[in-house]
Amino acid sequence: MTKTTFTFCLGILAAFSLAIVPGCGQSSTTTVSETETAEHDHEDGHDHGDHAGHDHGDHDDDHSHDFKSIDEVVAEVTELNKEIAKHMSDSNPSYAHGALHHVGEVLIAGEEMVAKMDDSETKAAAKASLESLINDFTAVDDTLHTSDENVDPVGKYNEVKESIQKSIDELSGVE
Repeated sequence: MTKTTFTFCLGILAAFSLAIVPGCGQSSTTTVSETETAEHDHEDGHDHGDHAGHDHGDHDDDHSHDFKSIDEVVAEVTELNKEIAKHMSDSNPSYAHGALHHVGEVLIAGEEMVAKMDDSETKAAAKASLESLINDFTAVDDTLHTSDENVDPVGKYNEVKESIQKSIDELSGVE
């Protein structure tokens, strides 16, 4: 799944949450046009209702992603990563799904904030860290959107967790 596809999926998720569809009900500041919604056909076989009965974690879905600083992005990504890590270590990867979608929203909002920064080494470093985080979390999220039973979400998270932490650490050093 590419960054664009991940972003598109987050938009679809937002559209469904506004329609009050059970499962993956995430609030989002992302907007999706009706045309984009109509074109999305869930060819990946993932039914957002298939995990409606589980807890999407302790994060607050009804808050703004209008960040004022990189530190705010880092704080939220850190908390969501802790939630994802807990579900993975408990061998409950589907319970991490809500947090994975939420962290995607946070990272996209972080990218939008960074894009408004004046060009500098700081902007380049923040952009690189955010891109790495998006790639790593997308790789984990992809494992939850496949019908391939040989794909292991816990294993994939374990493969990228050091990269995730490194990017979080690098991002926290930016400002």
